[in-house]
Amino acid sequence: MRQQGGRLTAPALLAHAFLAAGPSPDAGWSHLQSLWHSITRRLRLDQPIPSLAVAADLPLDCAVPGAGIGLLAAAERRTAEVWQACAWADHGLLCLSVMMAPPRDTPCGRAWTELEEAWEKVTAGSAAGVVLGEARVFLSLLSAPHGDPRPGAGVSGQALSLVRDLFKLLFAQLIENYNQFSTTLAH
Repeated sequence: MRQQGGRLTAPALLAHAFLAAGPSPDAGWSHLQSLWHSITRRLRLDQPIPSLAVAADLPLDCAVPGAGIGLLAAAERRTAEVWQACAWADHGLLCLSVMMAPPRDTPCGRAWTELEEAWEKVTAGSAAGVVLGEARVFLSLLSAPHGDPRPGAGVSGQALSLVRDLFKLLFAQLIENYNQFSTTLAH
């Protein structure tokens, strides 16, 4: 793929899943554990991430910090590429974030298709009503055309604007899903 004389390199997929903690903390925790085990097992993420100082696996019992915010687990596959996942809590939400980045020289179009298929496989069967939503961010770098001292000049502003608009839409949808879930629980 080409963009203003440069080319896209270093493809990656950053995916997030947002789960409702549920009326009982144990119910939400059970779904989080199930999804965490699916992701870490199928993507072979079995090593802790030393700099994050949390375990590579979730505890058996619900362990959301008292403040309701915090990193719960983080795991990676130790390779030259980046394959990492983390589970975290934020005010009534249980969240999973996964970074999948194959070798930098993999063609972006092919890599993004394969990464999206991998994400769909590891999240297949996620319980409806528990997963409030997800976000998928397809990433790459724009290489500079030969001899251009300013890689991505003119493109970065457009890309930033698109990303801002995308996040506004995603979080608006997430809030709407959460409000619908809360209304359903109240009845």
